[in-house]
Amino acid sequence: RLHVVYNGNPAVSAQFTISGPGGSISGRAKARLNNPTSPEPSFRGAFSVTGGSGRYAHIHGTGELFGVFIRRGPNKYGLVVQTIGELHY
Repeated sequence: RLHVVYNGNPAVSAQFTISGPGGSISGRAKARLNNPTSPEPSFRGAFSVTGGSGRYAHIHGTGELFGVFIRRGPNKYGLVVQTIGELHY
């Protein structure tokens, strides 16, 4: 689950939760749109893990967040997100 906040400014923030059979991982990210007026602006920023449960109860780590925000029409949007980082648990 990913919740992204974009209000028209170049700054984007997000909160995420990844759930699986062994537990969950939660975190936050902040990124910046490269070309806010483009129909498909890309963004790049950093993420950090804020907590976990189950087998991931002691998880910690950071990394980079990349993506593309796709405007499909009035009130219709798409989002492609990719991350790279290092997590320890």
